[in-house]
Amino acid sequence: MTSPFKFLDSYALADHGTFFGRDRESGELFRQCFTGPILVVYGGSGTGKTSLVQCGLAARFLESDWLPILVRRSGDMLTSLIEAVEANTLTASTSSGLNVRVANLYLDHFKPIYFIFDQFEELFIFGKQQESEAFFSAIHTLLEAQRNVHAIFIVREEYLAELTRYEHIVPGLIENRYRVERMARSHAVEVVEKLCSANGIQCSDGFSAAMVDRLNPEGHGVELSYLQVYLDRCWRSRQNEEPFSIALLERIGYVDDLLGAFLDEQVADTPEPERAEALLKTFVSDQGTNANSPPTKRTNGSTPSAPPWNPPLWTTCCRSS
Repeated sequence: MTSPFKFLDSYALADHGTFFGRDRESGELFRQCFTGPILVVYGGSGTGKTSLVQCGLAARFLESDWLPILVRRSGDMLTSLIEAVEANTLTASTSSGLNVRVANLYLDHFKPIYFIFDQFEELFIFGKQQESEAFFSAIHTLLEAQRNVHAIFIVREEYLAELTRYEHIVPGLIENRYRVERMARSHAVEVVEKLCSANGIQCSDGFSAAMVDRLNPEGHGVELSYLQVYLDRCWRSRQNEEPFSIALLERIGYVDDLLGAFLDEQVADTPEPERAEALLKTFVSDQGTNANSPPTKRTNGSTPSAPPWNPPLWTTCCRSS
């Protein structure tokens, strides 16, 4: 039977029925969407920024009130944006200009357009300064010309300062911003209990609190990606549909070992384990992100400044394996 937990996947609108613990943040984010055409959503790795936007925020809109267009950088940020527009346009356009393409997109759907730029820090890690300047210039022109267009930038906190470099191109670029915090212990306990209840999983007394305490030993809040990984492992490790219990937690161990064990299992199942391990490591950059393109230098010859290393979960175990 398939695990009901998300593991490392983000929540989407279809998952709203099991998206718990973020009602306040979803409401605040929804209100901020109407204070300006640009919203910057930032926070540490693992805080659930993408899920908050794609599920929590999305659920606040009526279907007729927004057209969300997800954009991820693939080679060039501006090209990726144009490709996302084209993928959602119903009427073919002969124009190569972004403004005309977006105008046609709006006429096709008659809904306010929200471009959601996920993992936007990839522009600063892998892109050149010239690429960033061209992209922000196009965004400024687009937002000035189209009143029904909005931009939501989802970015890791340590790269927020990079956005200030381009405020001369897009005035007020980071004025409307929202910081996503780690989840408080009490809310995380509630999330565990509600997720288990929603999936018909019986929990022994004290399980939820004990699990959250393992994820929050220093009291700084819970990373939601770790929570999902741990719940997934509990599901896969229980025997004969036993309840989730403290004894089960003791058998599993601590979350630090879970992803490493998961990748070891996956690599061991491949025909060529050593080759698979080497391949996985090529997808991890020195900055701890998905290395979908090689690092590049800025136009002045310098490399982008490296922030404190805070890698995504799967890259951590790849680097340590």
